[in-house]
Amino acid sequence: MVPKQGLILCAGLGTRMKELSDFIPKAMLPFANGRLIDYQIAYLNGLGVEKILVNSHHHADRLTNYLLENYPDVEIINESLLLGSGGVFHNLKRLGYSGPILSINADSFFFLEKTQLDSFDEKSHLLFGLKVQPNENYNRLVIDNHNVFQSVVKNSADAPDITFSGVSIIHLDLIKSVAEEVSSFFETVAVPGLTKVLRPLNHVEYWDFGTVDDYFSASNKFETYYAAQTHLHRLVKETNPPKGFLPAVLSIDAKRMMVELNRETRAEITAKGVKILKLPF
Repeated sequence: MVPKQGLILCAGLGTRMKELSDFIPKAMLPFANGRLIDYQIAYLNGLGVEKILVNSHHHADRLTNYLLENYPDVEIINESLLLGSGGVFHNLKRLGYSGPILSINADSFFFLEKTQLDSFDEKSHLLFGLKVQPNENYNRLVIDNHNVFQSVVKNSADAPDITFSGVSIIHLDLIKSVAEEVSSFFETVAVPGLTKVLRPLNHVEYWDFGTVDDYFSASNKFETYYAAQTHLHRLVKETNPPKGFLPAVLSIDAKRMMVELNRETRAEITAKGVKILKLPF
């Protein structure tokens, strides 16, 4: 069952993006012929989500204005105080939202199959797992034999483990004690015993744009294999983002550089920075 509500998490400070998020929120960084937020909204719409929520904090005015102009049906939850990974869900409860909500990160794409969404039974929260290799810099989800979440620990060095993909279905009605301000996701929302983990399929499509290196690496990979038939390539081809120029900071050198990208411009990523090439889209 696909939840009727979807949440795109956009309130983070973007500290891992360094200069890229000095001028705009991470969710508005350019990608393909639009911005990351354009494709996240299109992704949720494609799943059949009826109501989309976006939380904001860092450069909230820019994100709010963009959404109001281009996506008037999206509901914006501005956090004047950054509420943390758990506080966003407690805040939704305080505002009167209820029921299950599909939550995704603005800076990554984890493509779900409809059969995976059918695993949600409304009796517990559901986290979607992602397989990682030994010694990779991820936290590991400890799961019992019934796929019930127990704890989060440092990734093992012995064998591949499962980490949290950043995608979850949180049932707001199961959050009984509402925190007033900042709170942790794993301490106050996806708590042990009340949360299940869906083990990853053998072939999962996951794109990470969360750090400067990840952003340029994923963007370059996407452009290099533009003819590929991945879920992300199909999503981009089926989506028509708002028209106009896309102002963005694309410098990964010490100096900040403001450039403008339009539909006839692509960025060729190099090890030292960004070289702008004029190419037909």
